Amino acid sequence: MQRKNSTMLLKYHNDLNQITLKGLNARESNVFFAICAIMKDHGLNELTLSFNDLKRISNITVIDESELISIIKETYQKLIRVAAYYETDTTFGGFILFDKFEGNIITKQVTISVNPKFAYMINELTQNFTVMQLREYTELQSKYTKNLYRQLQQFKKTGIYIVEIDYLRHILDIPDSYDMRKITQKIITPAIKSLSTIFKDLRVEKIREGRSIKRLRFMFKPFHIQDTFPDNKLSGVSLSGTEVKNKIVNKKSKSEDNKILTTKQQIVEKNKTEILCPCCNQPLSLITSGKEIFYGHKNFRSSDCQMTYSSISEIEAFKNKLQNTNFRSAQQDMNKEFSKQIVALIKSNTDLFSDGGGRNGNERIVYFFKEDFTPHKVPYSEEGVKALKEYITNIRKVESNNKNCN
Repeated sequence: MQRKNSTMLLKYHNDLNQITLKGLNARESNVFFAICAIMKDHGLNELTLSFNDLKRISNITVIDESELISIIKETYQKLIRVAAYYETDTTFGGFILFDKFEGNIITKQVTISVNPKFAYMINELTQNFTVMQLREYTELQSKYTKNLYRQLQQFKKTGIYIVEIDYLRHILDIPDSYDMRKITQKIITPAIKSLSTIFKDLRVEKIREGRSIKRLRFMFKPFHIQDTFPDNKLSGVSLSGTEVKNKIVNKKSKSEDNKILTTKQQIVEKNKTEILCPCCNQPLSLITSGKEIFYGHKNFRSSDCQMTYSSISEIEAFKNKLQNTNFRSAQQDMNKEFSKQIVALIKSNTDLFSDGGGRNGNERIVYFFKEDFTPHKVPYSEEGVKALKEYITNIRKVESNNKNCN
């Protein structure tokens, strides 16, 4: 039996939301997520489907078959340039999403296989996942609106999505030339208008630090859990013209539901130890809603800090990210202060130094040049300030002694 994509839900790991589908236009994004929906829970096996199936599920309109083939080609040519970047304490790297993407004009079919490192994002998901309605996604016209839709879907149980402006630029693939006014005018306002029929009471607030806008807070009416995960839509999809049928997800029995509740109670007991929010350093609570569990402040919708987290690992990851960001920011502030001190020392002792130094890689340095001392260099840092002061003091002592001798 053929199932229309209006009833097809795409379930994928939250990590996929962190990948920038750079360069994909709206129709090409439809093709990509249609492929993800078809290959859901299909593992690493190759999948072959007809051009017409891909067109139907992608919900794209084309003039003729040649235009469809052109879209499929363009999609893959762009996808092979999209790398999923990863980083751990000891390693970092990236990988392309698909190992194989081969079209056959004679049979009018395309054969696809997933990179093993990408497979976890769309296969056998039990936690940290996003669910979106494919039809809903494919009907959105703007690529920016589509990308924002994916981000909001991840937070529909809380109704709050807070994002740094720099990260929003990255994940929505916003041109570097767009300033905040243009981002609001060309991207945010049209997206809010398009998405307000999906996310009730959708609105956005600008969070400032001083005069600069640093973050945006998107808010909307949280989805009820039964609206988010309807059982009849979590079934697998059987497609005509394809060589593979996805697994059918059986409805859970009452006994299984009871097991879920028991598991939740165990988790609540296990997590009574105080867990602090990385953003505000205030205690987090384990909140349950239907079959969903997440961490947040007890009154997270009205509290000053409205951050929520899907797991302990997400809290730790955000904490590490924040620490790294704060460290870099503090380091930059310190370097600026040291730079000011060094510049002041150079200006007040112009007879001892060159024109202010140069660069050694990315490091700014000052060169000593006095003939009666060995030439060397120091960085714009605390050590540099100390070395310069010592150098200047020694030089002036020598000059003073020479004057006294004369």
